[in-house]
Order: sequence, then structure tokens, then C-alpha cells
Amino acid sequence: MSNPADARVAHSGMSAPQPARSSLHTATAATGGDGSLVQLAALALQYRRVLVLVPLICSVAVTGVALLIPKKYTTTVSFAHVSPTIASGIGGLASQLGVSLPGIDASQSPDFYADLLESPEVLRRLALTEYKVSDGADTLKGTFVDLYGIEEGDSGKTLAEAIRVLDKRILSIGFNRQTSIVSVDVKTTWRDLSYEVAARLLELVNDFNLNRLQLQASQERRFLGERLDTARAELRRAEGALEEFLQRNRSYPNSPALLFEHDRLQREAGLRQEVYSMLTQGYEQARMQAVRNTPSISLVDHPTPTI
Repeated sequence: MSNPADARVAHSGMSAPQPARSSLHTATAATGGDGSLVQLAALALQYRRVLVLVPLICSVAVTGVALLIPKKYTTTVSFAHVSPTIASGIGGLASQLGVSLPGIDASQSPDFYADLLESPEVLRRLALTEYKVSDGADTLKGTFVDLYGIEEGDSGKTLAEAIRVLDKRILSIGFNRQTSIVSVDVKTTWRDLSYEVAARLLELVNDFNLNRLQLQASQERRFLGERLDTARAELRRAEGALEEFLQRNRSYPNSPALLFEHDRLQREAGLRQEVYSMLTQGYEQARMQAVRNTPSISLVDHPTPTI
């Protein structure tokens, strides 16, 4: 049996009343696109502890990692090669005179020094040098191997590992081909060690240059000494030929043929004199260079302890 009230509503064409919506839904419908902001605010309020703890935990973790990683100290040094002056200019004169002198590479490229600084021999000497560093109230002494506690079972492997650490982690080498300046950064866990390794590196480079130049000068001196004896004998023969000609031909200016012969002998004697003088000068320079002990590199940035 139908309800008389429902029949009246249907008869009048009116719709049945709808149930009331929730206040949150009503607010969402009223605000339109701002409903998402309300939901985000609700989520933020619900997970407020997580939002506070996560940044705090990350900050503590970063601080802990920073404390665990030892502080590094960097010392930078830059230098340029000073070209030696062994027989400078003599080579050009010798070539004009047809005399062959042994070549000396007077200007080493920055590429050469970059390779030299990374060579196993230089790194080996760095690793085995004894250093003195300050560690707070204590003073530590020992080689690079000792200070970094490198131990690989036997001496050969230990030294090889020390060389690898120096090459890959301690030294950073760069150079500029236009200016020929070589720069080296030394980064260690001790301020004093960074400075001492940089200073020792300069000593090794300079020692290498001096030994190389002294060896080349010795070879130059030996060659020039032998050539000087030959040039002296040739000069004496040329002067003897000219002297003999003058004794036999006192009136040579009156004869075109004799005058020509005189001029030829005189030119030969003059040429031999120039060669002899040039070789004598080169020989004296080589003698001085063989005992040269002045630095062959010019410092651009001196190594200074890191503050």
C-alpha cells in the first residue's frame, strides 16, 4: 500500500529531499580547487613528526660523516724551467762553420715535468723520505709509508701501494703549455706533511735537472776537448801554409795568381782561427756547467704551510 504523503509529493512534481552532505565535502565543493591544499595540510598535520625527524636525521648523518672524514690540507707550488746556457749561440756559429756539436735539449716542456713528477722513481723517493709533522700536542716522525700506516705484507707491495696513494690521492699536477708553468697541489691529512712533501718534490726535480745538466756538460766538455785538439792542429797547418807562402813569395802583390793564392790561404787560416776560438769558448763554458749547482727551476708560487 502506497504512502499518501508520497503520493502527494509525486502528484505535485516535487523531488524527495536529499540527505545532508558532510561538512568537509561541502567545504571542498565550496572552495573548488583549494580542496587539494586542505588535504595536503591535513596530511602534513598527520605526519608532522616524520617531516620534522627526517631533516633532523639527515643533518645528523651529514655531520657525522663530516666528522669521520679527516680534514685535508693543501699546499700548492708552481715553477717554470730555467733554460741552461751551455754553449748558447755556439751551436749556430758551429753550423755556419760546418762543425757538428752534440745537441742539448735546453728547454724542457711542461709535459716533460708533469711526467717526471708522476714517475715511479720520484714517487718512490717521496714515499721513503722521512718527514716531521705536528699532530696537536704530539710530533710525528717517519716516512710517508709510516705516517699513512701503509702495510701490504712485504716491502715491495707496501712501497707500490704508497706510490699509488701518492699518485692518485695526494698529488694533483697541472701545467700550461703557453706559459710553461707547472703547478702541483699536495693534499694530506697533516698541514706540515703537505708542505714538506711539496718542498721535497721541488728538491727532487731540481736534483734531477742538475744531474742531467752536469752529465750533459761533461759529455759536451769531452767532445769539445777532442774537437779542440783537432781544430788546433788544423789551425797550425793553415798558418804554416800561409807562412811558407809568404817566405817563398815576398813580391806576391805584383802577381795576380800569387795574390789570389795568398788570399785563399789567409781565408783558410782565418776560418780555422774562428773555429778554434768558438770551440775554446764552448769548452770553457762546458767546464763551468759540469760543476754547476744552482737551481734550474724558477719558483712562481713558493710552497707555504696551509693556514
